[in-house]
Amino acid sequence: MPSHCIDHGPNGLFNFYNDEIVYVNKMIENLLKTSEASSLIVCGDAGVGKTKLIETCLASFPLLTSSSNRMNNTDNFSANNFNHLKVALFKFDGAIHGKDDLVTIRSIGRRFLTENYQNFRSIIVLDNFDVFCRKQQTLLYNLLDLTQHGQSILVIGITRRLDYLELLEKRVRSRLTQRVVHLVSPFKHYDLYKTCCMSRIEQLCQENPALKTNFIANNSSIEIELTRSFAINPNFDEINRIIFEYSFFYGPDDNDNSNSEIDEENSKNIKLADPQIIAILRLKKNDLILLIILLRQLRNEDVKIFTCADLFNWSIGYSLLRKTRMGMIIKSTNNLIGADMIIRESDCYFRRKTSKKNDIACINKWTKLVPNVSEQHLDQFIKDFDHILPQAIKRLW
Repeated sequence: MPSHCIDHGPNGLFNFYNDEIVYVNKMIENLLKTSEASSLIVCGDAGVGKTKLIETCLASFPLLTSSSNRMNNTDNFSANNFNHLKVALFKFDGAIHGKDDLVTIRSIGRRFLTENYQNFRSIIVLDNFDVFCRKQQTLLYNLLDLTQHGQSILVIGITRRLDYLELLEKRVRSRLTQRVVHLVSPFKHYDLYKTCCMSRIEQLCQENPALKTNFIANNSSIEIELTRSFAINPNFDEINRIIFEYSFFYGPDDNDNSNSEIDEENSKNIKLADPQIIAILRLKKNDLILLIILLRQLRNEDVKIFTCADLFNWSIGYSLLRKTRMGMIIKSTNNLIGADMIIRESDCYFRRKTSKKNDIACINKWTKLVPNVSEQHLDQFIKDFDHILPQAIKRLW
């Protein structure tokens, strides 16, 4: 296993999932060397590093990385004798392709997987695997059937559900090899959890020294959040959330009317900003960009209702978005709905009986939506965090 491709840092996956990485790498190596077809399920709670584990393993093989990485790793590339292979790597997310785009996935898979080429290999990663386990499961049946007929294919499913077998039809279950990697939170002790977080903060401060002042000012709040999250569900996602939230400076609460019964440490707690601004802080980069584009277009066109199709047309041509696709727009819209930045038009008039999770699954490009965050919130967000926001994002607004 190429050691230079693995994150050996204090908070790297290699330190927690060494055996699992070796196991998955062995399966990929068998596929490349001996054309061994197989399937693998990676399951575990949210935030334990399932997707990162697969990305780490794929990065261990320069053949599966970008062309620039191949050039930088020519020695290892030749040593593995894989340079004669033709490999197709597919990554699909159930949140995008699990419902509306199955036909597209089948057409793409049929195009590559039916090639009669002895040096051809295929690796298909299905994130949110449980979403693909709905309805007739035709896609899963076809892919797993290829593994049973000698095709050089490796199917990797990633899911947080441990009962995924119960979701599969009998014909699909019989074709699924019983190879499972079950990840659990590696943070059994608080000291390890805190060390991982502080190591990540130290790494960020080395990359951007301007953040050091913010982390020092928010040190007590970071420890409080770490203690709270460790008691509930310690994982890598929580560490990333805490670091991102407290990478911004929060001034002390001047209006704190704490009485004498509250101890001195609690009286020094850092004031959090408006909940809407905190929600904007937690958005991913693409989601934040689309939110800015959305609010600006609604302001310019003086409209309040929009659809994903409208947002798709508005976002075309922006260099900050590498690839503007309807699937990406729908996924970001789902994220914005989950963050309460956007709501469905129907929710403005009556409360739906279905849960929010089910509502998100029903979003399509023609669903009528309205923003649930004001321009004033975005103005305040950009004003408060002007010192850390990229110039390209600020120029959008």
